[in-house]
Amino acid sequence: MVSLKPPQLHGRMPGHHNSGTKDQESNVRTHYDKQMELKARAVAALRDSRGLPPELVFVTRNMNIVRSNNQSLGIPVNRVQILGQYAALGLRLMLLDEAISPARRYSQVHGVAPQRDTILSRFAGIVSAEWSYVTFRIALWIANVGMSAFNLWGRLQALILGQPFTRSADVVLDEALRKALEKRLGYTIDTSLLTA
Repeated sequence: MVSLKPPQLHGRMPGHHNSGTKDQESNVRTHYDKQMELKARAVAALRDSRGLPPELVFVTRNMNIVRSNNQSLGIPVNRVQILGQYAALGLRLMLLDEAISPARRYSQVHGVAPQRDTILSRFAGIVSAEWSYVTFRIALWIANVGMSAFNLWGRLQALILGQPFTRSADVVLDEALRKALEKRLGYTIDTSLLTA
């Protein structure tokens, strides 16, 4: 659980009556109220995360470990491209399995029962699965071209200006994710927490 300490102003706690003006105490009180509001938002966000399947939490944690290792090694591979390739392959295999295996439908009387499929409907399912795979790979290729162009532009700028290249597309994606989370949750995220 997230716990926040009451804010201190010049060594005094809110509610303690040392020599101070009413304005200082109201400012401290509003700061304390802001912290309590942030705490409530954090608790609500964590409450929502209890509904996540444990497998998704496991996969997310592993993706974070891969991201952290990739960054600690100087980003030698495009992890987004690799993840996308395997996601496309998994989608293809799942759709092909659905197209080839006998379809099932739910009946109020008989429960789950196999449904008779024609060869034409199975062929259409296979074509649909392959089309989904091809379009996913094309979108992935376009994203990879965009990330490569961004990295090339950054390297050219660094070369021209004589500075080290530090802002790869991977770093920009991580910063955008961090900013989106900060905007949604309302408080600054310590990036050392994201390092595995």
